[in-house]
Amino acid sequence: MNASTILDVDCGTGVLTRRVAATPGRQLTGVDPAPATLAYARQQPGAERVRWVEGASGALDTPGPGLT
Repeated sequence: MNASTILDVDCGTGVLTRRVAATPGRQLTGVDPAPATLAYARQQPGAERVRWVEGASGALDTPGPGLT
């Protein structure tokens, strides 16, 4: 996977999100509607490398060109 900007929708506790974020040069955003789940994710090792967003995919900015 050569992507540098990655969005993980319904990221849960962020296990995969944090693992992918460990690769240098990647910007990760994890989105999940459950506040308790995100609170847990934010406390895990490597969580500081991820932008955590509470909500569904609609909580994000408008997608870029070619994305729906």
